[in-house]
Amino acid sequence: MSRPVGWAWLAIVALLLAAAVVRIHDIGAQDIWADEGFTYFATQTSDLVGLLRSDVHPPLYFGALRLWAGVAGTSELALRLPSALAGLLTVALVFRLALDLSVMQAPRQAAVFAGLAALMMVLSDLEVDLSQEARMYTVQSALSVAAVIAYVRWLKRGRRGMLVVLAVCSAALVYVNYLGAWIPVTIGLHAVLTMRPRRAIPLVAALIAAAAAAAPWLLAVGVQQVGNGAGADRADPATWDTLLRYRDIWFGQMWPLTVGLLGVGAIAWLQPSRRPLERRIGVLLILWIALPLALTWIATNYVPVLAAHRISHVTPAIALLIALGLMRFPAGARMFIVVTLVVSGVTSVDFYRIKGPWEQYVDTVASFVRPGELVLMEIGGGDSMLEYYFDRALPQGTELRSLKRWRESQPLTFSAELPQVVNSYDTVWLLHWSSETQIFDVLQSAGFVQTMHRTTPHIQDSRLDSYRFDRMPEGEVGQIGPLVLRRAKLLQNRGRIDLWWSVETPVTEMLVTSAFLLDSDGALVAQMDSPPMMGERPVSSFTPGEVVYDPKLLTTPDGALLPGGTYRAGVVVYRFVDGGTERLLRPDGGEVLELGEFTID
Repeated sequence: MSRPVGWAWLAIVALLLAAAVVRIHDIGAQDIWADEGFTYFATQTSDLVGLLRSDVHPPLYFGALRLWAGVAGTSELALRLPSALAGLLTVALVFRLALDLSVMQAPRQAAVFAGLAALMMVLSDLEVDLSQEARMYTVQSALSVAAVIAYVRWLKRGRRGMLVVLAVCSAALVYVNYLGAWIPVTIGLHAVLTMRPRRAIPLVAALIAAAAAAAPWLLAVGVQQVGNGAGADRADPATWDTLLRYRDIWFGQMWPLTVGLLGVGAIAWLQPSRRPLERRIGVLLILWIALPLALTWIATNYVPVLAAHRISHVTPAIALLIALGLMRFPAGARMFIVVTLVVSGVTSVDFYRIKGPWEQYVDTVASFVRPGELVLMEIGGGDSMLEYYFDRALPQGTELRSLKRWRESQPLTFSAELPQVVNSYDTVWLLHWSSETQIFDVLQSAGFVQTMHRTTPHIQDSRLDSYRFDRMPEGEVGQIGPLVLRRAKLLQNRGRIDLWWSVETPVTEMLVTSAFLLDSDGALVAQMDSPPMMGERPVSSFTPGEVVYDPKLLTTPDGALLPGGTYRAGVVVYRFVDGGTERLLRPDGGEVLELGEFTID
């Protein structure tokens, strides 16, 4: 094993600092998305095993994150930080593995090689992106490198303790992500191809022990997960275009150079002039890349599992081969190539997933929901990310239901139970992004009227829809000008007045609805003026007979919450004329619709 020279430790510290910057910077910039929402849900459920029976993942990562969340909380940073730390650990382990491979005789050369391998990991956009997700893939990479380190040390020194480490890492890989099993499979195949049978017996025993440790979960739960299909819509097809995309993900925009360097590194490791052990290590690195990709490619024809992030644990092997390719160049040329790769890596992005405006989407309804109302989610790709944000935003006493999860978990009773649940409420909120439209028919049959529709722009020019449905009482509160106030609610202790308007004939002019509060002395203490629905539904957009929800959030002029006391509420409507405003009148000639009194504690 090569020991790094003194400056090499400074180099790895610098590389780890750089890795930390790119992995932790803006780690919470993007919203939690569907897969991360499932991770959050796993930290909250009381039946983790039951939850995973309906999913496609093993338990170790989720169980560990539950313990972490109990201490660190469930903010975006808290949920994602373990992935970032595992990403940093992977960089450090790649540095250590490169030293252990000892392909360079001189300590200085070995340290340069290790530093270059770690640098390739620092620059990997795939690793950076996965380090900023509350998922298990950087943990998988770290365990993969640790398993290979243990195997290489056993190969070189025959240390039996390393086989224990290998067995533990191999079992842990299966418990973290099923495709992590490709690493012990790769190690086992490498032993078959390069070792005498008697020499391989202890290794085979270690791998059998790892398989035995994984067997209870696989037999008890894993077999039930086959065919669940979670994440199938995000699997890649086994096509040439997918290979080209993977080329760009792992080798970047300068792929002719990086692929060439990998080829040079592979050839250098397999040269006949190399010692037998070094050639065997070269075979190991090539298998480390080729076997997981090939096996996943084959498997996806039966179970849709092919995705770059699921086999991201091949990235360290790619980094090591590229680093060795760089070592074949003179120092000056090598420095020029490294600078070129760094500049390209810093100025371009080869892998980045846009995760959607899920918090913004939840905000379209969450701030208006009152206790005792029903919130439904119908999201085709999964809605656990919405649940993450709703859990932080909804008032206590609000029922939140996932229609997709409900339908899939209770397929025989769902259609009968849905109308029963809906009929027990007077207000239903719906977030809808799906081809499934049953809920609209159920709400219409139950006598609900759509009173709000908001949209949130999403990726690829799609939109996310949010709705409010109400049971409207007979009659009306009053009329001002062409606007009929169908209903009004004073929300005590929240400083909000909810209004519902309609028109009998189309209106073309701009009208402003104004809700206000007067104190016991008749002084104005709060007021909100805007076209209906926070300015999003001008009266000119109303269709006759349509009912439009118009919430008015009332605060004092300085933006503070209303102090406790008794208030009188009222509504006026005005229009703009000749640079000023003109109040519209009630049929009896009055200007104000009195809404009554309410008290804020």
